[in-house]
Amino acid sequence: MSKNDCYSGGERKFMEWGQKIRGKILLPLLILCQRTHITPDNITLISLISGLIAAVLFPTAKIFSLSFLFLHVLLDGIDGPLARHIGKASNKGSFTDTTTDQIVIFAMSAAVVYTGHADAIAIITFVMLYTVVVAFSMVRNALNIPYSWLVRPRFFFYLWIPIELWLLHGSMNWLLWVCNILLIIKAISGFYFIRKKL
Repeated sequence: MSKNDCYSGGERKFMEWGQKIRGKILLPLLILCQRTHITPDNITLISLISGLIAAVLFPTAKIFSLSFLFLHVLLDGIDGPLARHIGKASNKGSFTDTTTDQIVIFAMSAAVVYTGHADAIAIITFVMLYTVVVAFSMVRNALNIPYSWLVRPRFFFYLWIPIELWLLHGSMNWLLWVCNILLIIKAISGFYFIRKKL
């Protein structure tokens, strides 16, 4: 059976293992959400809003911005376990979650470029390639084309922002180009295997 999400086989096994652990740890919160009729889509929406607030605040209030970005990442890890807890996990939810992630990546990337902490070419390449790789992974799953681990550099990007700000100013471009090289390899292989299957 094909999976219409953006996870490779190996990645899905690791993700499912992590989801079981998160489900146990978050069980009291998941029960509270269920009792108060908070849905996974509500969590995803709040996660999106938090990520967008982080991007808007970044030029003027970096600590608050990073706090909202942390909230975005935290909520991004709750909507899936909640959906499974209430028996509503679906491809629609996975697609919505992935789309939300992409919007926040774009918004934070724009904020980082606007404030001069990354080169526009490096970040535009990063956002474009990341979006292509995620889209190709969804197509590969729909076509039952197996593939290895997906490169997911968004967390490296988010974690590197405070390093760029307070420890290694000017290092963001280096990180982005390393990610871009990995994403180029994934994009080329994804294109090749999809085209071969078609």
